[in-house]
Amino acid sequence: MDRPDPAPRANTDTPKPDINKFIKLKDIYKALGQWELAVAASQSALALRPGDMDFGDRGKALGAQSTMSRGNYDKKGGTFQDSVKDLAGQTKLLQQDMDVRDVDMLTRQLLDAEAEWKAQPMKPGS
Repeated sequence: MDRPDPAPRANTDTPKPDINKFIKLKDIYKALGQWELAVAASQSALALRPGDMDFGDRGKALGAQSTMSRGNYDKKGGTFQDSVKDLAGQTKLLQQDMDVRDVDMLTRQLLDAEAEWKAQPMKPGS
C-alpha cells in the first residue's frame, strides 16, 4: 500500500490512544485481507501493551500472512513456481547446484561461460 492509513495515526495522535480501536482496526483489515494494514494496526496496539506476548504472537502471524500474500503464496491452486518472478533464472541456478548433470546442461553452461568471456574477456569469473 503506497499511502499510510490515517485511522491508526489519528488514534495515535490523541493524548490517550485507545488500544481497542487498534484491535478493531486489525480485525477489520484482517477480514478484508488487507494484511499490511492489519499488521500496522497490530503493531500500534502492541506498542500500547508491549508486555502482551499473546498479542505479539498474533501480530507475527499477521506479518507472516502479509508476506505470503505479497509473494502470492496464498493463491488457491497456485504453486511456488507460479510466484517466482524470474523462473528461468531460478531454474538456471537450480541446475548449477545439481550434482548430476546431463550433456545438454553442460553444453549450456559452456556456451554461457563462453558468451560471458566474449562480453568481458579481461574480467575473470564475472
